[in-house]
Amino acid sequence: MGSISRATTALASARPECECIDIRAELSYWRLHLGSEGRQDSAVNFDDYRATIKFAYDAYLKWHREPLHLLGPTLRQTYEQQVSYRDRLDWFTAEQIIHDVWDRIQTAGACCDGEARTGEPIRPAPALAATVN
Repeated sequence: MGSISRATTALASARPECECIDIRAELSYWRLHLGSEGRQDSAVNFDDYRATIKFAYDAYLKWHREPLHLLGPTLRQTYEQQVSYRDRLDWFTAEQIIHDVWDRIQTAGACCDGEARTGEPIRPAPALAATVN
């Protein structure tokens, strides 16, 4: 799914200047693929993961220049502050989802030439915070 796009400066910097994520397309991706990751069982439905997935995209947009492994305590504290208690997953599960979301963005995202790394064309999307329903 071509739902992640990157823009770089004319200097072709190594780091993207701008990140744009189509959160609706990403949520559709996770709705289809979350169960295939072996994490979802029959007692849990996608809606139980939605808030954590949205948080993961927001966190990426905010901290994508930082190594994920160094953000553990900050992410956990922010997760507990921003995601309501009724929507939160246990931290072990939430941390796995955050890691999977970051991996997806970094490996399946768009290249600077407008093509997804999988060869699929990307859709231009406005920058959306992951808090969109």
